[in-house]
Amino acid sequence: MKKIIIDGNNIAMRNHFKLPNMKSSKGIHTGATYGFLSTVLMLKNKFQPSEIVVAWDGGRASWRKELYPEYKGNRERKEDLNVFFDQLKTIREICQSLDVKTYWNFGCEADDLIALEIIKNRDADVQTIVYSSDEDFAQLIDDKTVLVSPSTDEKNDVLGKLECN
Repeated sequence: MKKIIIDGNNIAMRNHFKLPNMKSSKGIHTGATYGFLSTVLMLKNKFQPSEIVVAWDGGRASWRKELYPEYKGNRERKEDLNVFFDQLKTIREICQSLDVKTYWNFGCEADDLIALEIIKNRDADVQTIVYSSDEDFAQLIDDKTVLVSPSTDEKNDVLGKLECN
């Protein structure tokens, strides 16, 4: 079995900034939605997985923030992200209609959920492809798990030992 785990907020946010001016005929922002859906379809066609799962960040509260109050404190907020957050509901609805499972837990980041899923997949002998530009996932690569980054070119897009083609 081959499973793809998508870092939901990471990929949606990348598409939001990649396509910031894309709007519907009614003026509704659709860049993150369009880009995310295109990504899911590309991954489905390229890797032909048995299952696709999307992990989402679960809100503002985080045990990391309690342990280290400056966690992510160096990140600048360049704009009001309401336009982005408004699209997340649509993206989740599209995932549901495509039978793409979504994981979300208040206070947990997608990173935590992805790591847990990888461990669970190892025990079940599942080949796992993590799709994210977050290189922190590189520490989870092994003979059953690879990291595919949207920011690299075709010939270098797979880090790890798993044959994905």
